[in-house]
Amino acid sequence: MVGSDIQQLTREMMQLTNLWLLNLNYCEELKVISRGILSSLSRLECLFMKSIFSEWAVEEVCDGESNACLSELNNLHHLRTIEVKIPYVELVPKADMFDHNLTSYAIIIGSFYELPKTYKKSKMLYLECGDESLLSRDGIRKLLRTTEELLLWGLKVCGGPIPIRSFDNLKILVVGECHGLKFLFLLSMARDLSQLEEITIKYCDGMQQITEDGHVGINLQLLFLKLRSLELCFLPKLVNFGYFSSELETTSEAMCSQGNPDVNMPFFNYQ
Repeated sequence: MVGSDIQQLTREMMQLTNLWLLNLNYCEELKVISRGILSSLSRLECLFMKSIFSEWAVEEVCDGESNACLSELNNLHHLRTIEVKIPYVELVPKADMFDHNLTSYAIIIGSFYELPKTYKKSKMLYLECGDESLLSRDGIRKLLRTTEELLLWGLKVCGGPIPIRSFDNLKILVVGECHGLKFLFLLSMARDLSQLEEITIKYCDGMQQITEDGHVGINLQLLFLKLRSLELCFLPKLVNFGYFSSELETTSEAMCSQGNPDVNMPFFNYQ
């Protein structure tokens, strides 16, 4: 079905009880997935819905005549791989969205226009334009415990830090347009990021420092033991970060306007 003009999944699909893979990627015309179809595919192991299916029913108004709800995916107990794009935060169930163990996933929540064709890690979560409460929902918190690649874009957070506590498996972190953030981590949180390999921070107007207790004397690579790439772009209030050894790959672009700091400042080249 990949890239087809199909507009509706009919109830005849409920007879495919042995179906283990369903690929609806790039089915841009798909508008109707009747309630109960997805949950009936009890042997499904792989589900791909990379293009936006915008007609998910909101949980509170689900009925027999409506489109599918995301909570139906909880009935797919054999599901191990999923790729899904969810256009609105309001569609995300407040309770668990995946009540089983996924071995790989790419879950995109928001209206991202451009997405990578391939992902760097096998467990990827993109979140856009939500407030802090989105991160506290049971389903999202459960995913965050295993997420390896996390993108937070337009998150409405006041001050900081980002309200996430379980970073055990996080390897890639991208933060963008989170203008309320003044700092990204508490120093105590940063010490738990032992697997982090890449940090990218872009277009965060209020960002002043990365760790709340940051100062020039902090060696970042003692905090982020596996960090090998750092990208900082368009952070006009950034004044403090720390230092690291020369083998770390760094990128800065129009990073700061206050005091005109650049890549020659101490917190970029202090050895």
